[in-house]
Amino acid sequence: MFNKASGGMIAIALSNAMLFSGLTGVSIALPVISDDFSLDSSALHWVSIGAFLPMASFSIVAGRLGDAAGRRLFFLIGLSLFGLASFVCAVSPHAGILITGRFLQGFGCALAVPLSFSNLTVIYPPRRHGWAFGVVAAITTLSGMVIPFLLSFIIDRLGWRFTFALYSPLVIVLVLLVIWTIPESKGKDYRRFDAAGCIILAVGLFLLVVACERWADWGLGNRRVIILLLVGCLTIAAFCRHEWRAEFPLLDFRALKQASVVVSLVLLAHIQCTSLVIAFNLPIFLQKVERLGTYASSAALAAGSIGTVLFASFAGRMADHGKARRIISLGMAAGVAAILLLGYGLLARQYLVILLGMIIFGLCPALIYAPATAIVVSRLGAARRGISTALTVESRQLGSTVGFASCQALIAGAEWLRRRRLLGVSRGKSTTLDQDLYGTNLPSLNIAGHSRRAVERTVDSSFTLGFSVILLLLSIAILCLLPLVFRALKPKEPPEHSE
Repeated sequence: MFNKASGGMIAIALSNAMLFSGLTGVSIALPVISDDFSLDSSALHWVSIGAFLPMASFSIVAGRLGDAAGRRLFFLIGLSLFGLASFVCAVSPHAGILITGRFLQGFGCALAVPLSFSNLTVIYPPRRHGWAFGVVAAITTLSGMVIPFLLSFIIDRLGWRFTFALYSPLVIVLVLLVIWTIPESKGKDYRRFDAAGCIILAVGLFLLVVACERWADWGLGNRRVIILLLVGCLTIAAFCRHEWRAEFPLLDFRALKQASVVVSLVLLAHIQCTSLVIAFNLPIFLQKVERLGTYASSAALAAGSIGTVLFASFAGRMADHGKARRIISLGMAAGVAAILLLGYGLLARQYLVILLGMIIFGLCPALIYAPATAIVVSRLGAARRGISTALTVESRQLGSTVGFASCQALIAGAEWLRRRRLLGVSRGKSTTLDQDLYGTNLPSLNIAGHSRRAVERTVDSSFTLGFSVILLLLSIAILCLLPLVFRALKPKEPPEHSE
C-alpha cells in the first residue's frame, strides 16, 4: 500500500539513482568527450574524478549539517545544486568549465547522498533499516541498469551534452516529491560546526588525490609528487590531531573504536574503489581496444547491476536478522571470483567472459553495501544518524578518490613499463601516447622506428596489462580483508540507542 513512507523511499531511491548515474555514467561518454575537447588521459581523468573529490571532502560535513540544521533541508539543497551543476556541464564550452561543473555536481552529491540515507532512517524504524537500505539499493541499481542504455542512446542520437541536461528537470520533480513525503528531522546532540576541521580535511584529501593523479605522468620518484604526498599526509595527520582536541569534532574518532565499524568502513571503501576502477576502465577497453560501441559498454556495466537488483534487499533483511557476517563474506567471495574472471576476459579479449564476470561481480556490492551500512548505523545509534550515514558515504568516497587515483596511477605505471620496453621510448613521449589511447590524435610519424600500427597495438596491450594487474591486486586485497570480517563482525548486533 502506497503511503508517505513508501513515497519517501521512492524519492530517495530515484534521487540516489540520479546522483550516482551522474557521478559514474560519464564513463560511457568519456571517449566522445575526449574526441570533442581533444583531451589527454590526465584531463579526462579529472572529468571523471572531479565529482568524487568534493564527495570525499564534504560528506562528513553534510552529515553534521543535517544533524544540526535539518536533514531534509540539506538533502534538498544538495539535489538543487546537483541540478544546477548538471546544466553547467551541459552548456560547457571547453574542458575547464566541464570539470568545474563536475566539481559542483560532486558538492551537490556530497550534501544529498549521506542525507538520503539518514532521511531513510527517519521514515523507517531501526529493525527495518537493513531492509530499507537494501530496497533502496535494488531500486537505485535497477534504474542504473536502464540509465546506461538511455545515456548510450542519447550520446548516439543527441550528443553527450544531453546526458547532463536531462538531470535538471528531473531534479525539480524529485524536490517536490521529497517535500511532500519526507518530514524534517534533526539530531539532539549537534549544535556547533567544526569549520576548521572541514577546511583541513578538504585540503589534505585534495593534495593526496592530486599527488596520485600526477604520479601517472610525473613518476613516483618525482620531487613534486613526493612533496604533494608528504604535505597531504601531514595535513591529514593535523586533521586527526585537531579532531581529537576539538570540543565539537567534525569526525568523532570515538566512533572508530569499534572494530566492526572500522572493518565495515574499510570494506565499503575497497568495494567502491574496485567498482569505480572497473566502471571507468572497462568502457575504455571495450571501445578503444576492442573497438566496440557504446551499447556494448552499457551492456557490460548493466550486467554488473543484476546482482544488486535481485539480492540487495535480501542482504539487508539478513543483516537485520544478525547474519551480516555470513552475507558479507559471501559477497567478498563472489567479488574475488568475478575480478579474476574479468582479468582473464581482458587478457583473452573474450567479451562473453567479461559479461559473465560483471554479472558475478554484481553480487559483491549487492551483498556488502546494505549489511555494512546497517552495521555502522546500528552501532553509532539514532542520535548520530547523519554522522553515521555520512561515515559510510565518506569511506566510499575515499575509495572513489584516493583509492581510485592510486589505482589509476598503478595502471599507468604498469602501462609505461611495457610501453618503454616494447617501443624503447622515454617518459617524455607520455602525452603523445596517452592521446593515442584516448582516441585523439595517433601520430602519423614512426615512434622509435616502429610503425603506426605497431604503436597502436602496443598502446592497447599495455593498457590491457595495466588494467589486468590492478584487478589482480584488488582481488588479493579482498582476500586479505576476509579474516578481519570473520573476526570483527559478530553475528549479533547490539540494539540501537534511542534518540
